[in-house]
Amino acid sequence: MNKKLKFVFDKTKNVQHGNKTFFEHLYNTSKIIQQYFSEHQYLIDAGLYHAIYGTCYFEFDSNIDRDHIKKIIGNDAENLVYFYSKIDNRIENILSHKFESKMQKDLYIIEYANLLEQINELDDISFKHLKTIQQRLKYYYNLNMSLEPCKNNLYVFDGKLSRSQLNYLHTYCLQSNYKFQQISDMLSTERDNRLVCHLSKKEFENTLVIPSIQEIVNEIGVTLYLREFYINHYSQISYVNRHTDSFLSGSVTILIFCNKYWDETWGGELKLYDDINTSVNKIVDFVPGRIVVFDSEIEHKVLPLTPFAKSDRFSLAIKAFTDPTNITTLDFNSIIELKVAKIDILN
Repeated sequence: MNKKLKFVFDKTKNVQHGNKTFFEHLYNTSKIIQQYFSEHQYLIDAGLYHAIYGTCYFEFDSNIDRDHIKKIIGNDAENLVYFYSKIDNRIENILSHKFESKMQKDLYIIEYANLLEQINELDDISFKHLKTIQQRLKYYYNLNMSLEPCKNNLYVFDGKLSRSQLNYLHTYCLQSNYKFQQISDMLSTERDNRLVCHLSKKEFENTLVIPSIQEIVNEIGVTLYLREFYINHYSQISYVNRHTDSFLSGSVTILIFCNKYWDETWGGELKLYDDINTSVNKIVDFVPGRIVVFDSEIEHKVLPLTPFAKSDRFSLAIKAFTDPTNITTLDFNSIIELKVAKIDILN
């Protein structure tokens, strides 16, 4: 554990904050900021320390020296933290939009992450404040901030599967039983033609990928409820329509690229589309072992394999959601819940 994290962990690990520890709240707030502002370390650090001096809404007598905090996270982050902590009637004053331009923007960002981290605990007034801040960030700074942890986000992870794990997963795909099925377009085989193998909860557990997905859950700081599992099998004659996986709020798609070898000339890239028009938002190369996590409302498709492809393309698809209220009595037993793990102080 690095010095920044260890200091705040030692000070806050035994303090309660809502339905979690104070440390968990601070850590999760910083992870939300990191999703949007990974290049601005001072904002990430300010999120981690944002209430270390206590606030007008949360008393915390830590007896911490400002100069010591400056040595840990730097002047810019500490000045923002101190200013944020000392504002009376903080949310009302931030929403008054009366501070210097850069400070105002940073305060909006910190408050947005602070409230979003507590979204399941907010009353109607606080939720309204969160929505107002979201609108202000868009209007004044052209920042598209979501009210859902994974909304409109795209995460790409490499190196989460070892070579032996990938070999096992590739073999698992080769030995699975497939049937011809249209997933993205139930009305037209001309627009969606692929082989699919649906997996039970037990069969999915046998793929041995859950620890890797748990790592991702810890990194993005969002609990996921895994609910549907299947393997997609594409050949050179396969094609798929541009589609969305779900319009259900809080839905998340996880794709694991299962081939143990793939050449970039073979095609099969994942193409994701802008949600406003038809322009391409992102093309993700089909890299063995790569794991892609994205909002299920994002339109996407798999590009065709080229004539050079010497192997069929396999991907493991997991449909998940972030909102536990979407769990029904009927499907509860098929759900796999992956909570954000508490940080181990020894790491």
